[in-house]
Amino acid sequence: MKRNKPIFIFLIFAFGIPLPCSLLRGFCPLFQGGIGHLLLLGIASLAPTLAAILTVRISQGKNAVKEFLRIHYRENLSLKYCILAFIIPTLFLTIGKGIIYWLMPLNGGIKLPTIKKLIIILWALVAEELGWRGYLQEKVEEYIGRRFIPLVVGSIWALWHYHFWIVDGIEIPLVIFTYCCIFESYGYYMMTKLSKGNILPASIWHASSNLFFNIYLINPNWNNGSLKPYLIVNSIYTFYILIFFVMGRRFIRGGLRKDSAST
Repeated sequence: MKRNKPIFIFLIFAFGIPLPCSLLRGFCPLFQGGIGHLLLLGIASLAPTLAAILTVRISQGKNAVKEFLRIHYRENLSLKYCILAFIIPTLFLTIGKGIIYWLMPLNGGIKLPTIKKLIIILWALVAEELGWRGYLQEKVEEYIGRRFIPLVVGSIWALWHYHFWIVDGIEIPLVIFTYCCIFESYGYYMMTKLSKGNILPASIWHASSNLFFNIYLINPNWNNGSLKPYLIVNSIYTFYILIFFVMGRRFIRGGLRKDSAST
């Protein structure tokens, strides 16, 4: 139990921090618009990163936090993988949008996000991946085989979005949304292993995916409630897991990162 304690501490912070933020956004008029609303949304979204930092501080001490941040943001930083992390989701979503336009010509719209929406989207560069891929993914790897790590982390990541559902409701059925998070997590896993634990590429992937989901109007609320565009795009995520299993032997036999680099 003691060995598992940091994971439980992380999950308590990651799931607990967004709850008061969401309740205030949803039920307190003062925070249902303007700067207050945006600030609480930002804090809730930042919960995984905050949870990782707090957990490292509690379980390993103050100095460990600096080392944790150095390893995951500065060490093994590669421009190549940062560019690749932007291109992969952009390419898949563009292909998906092309298929949507072919099957549903009336859904050919593209819309640039507002400044406010762009700020929310780009917040993904710092908000989540230090927690999910930098901390939780590595901790889970200590207990289960690497092929199943994205399954576990992706499922937890999907359930963590509960706080958005409290305020905004559920646009997408939980099963489908979880499928998306799991399959996309295989892509994140490969990217963090290729970058030897640096989480900037995964952060760029996350922001790029969110950006083009908005530009290409994929979600049901932009399509009169229709799930078809979302399902078409997310069916492409299947390629992530196929590529992962093709390359998986390389990861499972030792991966691309030395164990000594783990935190």
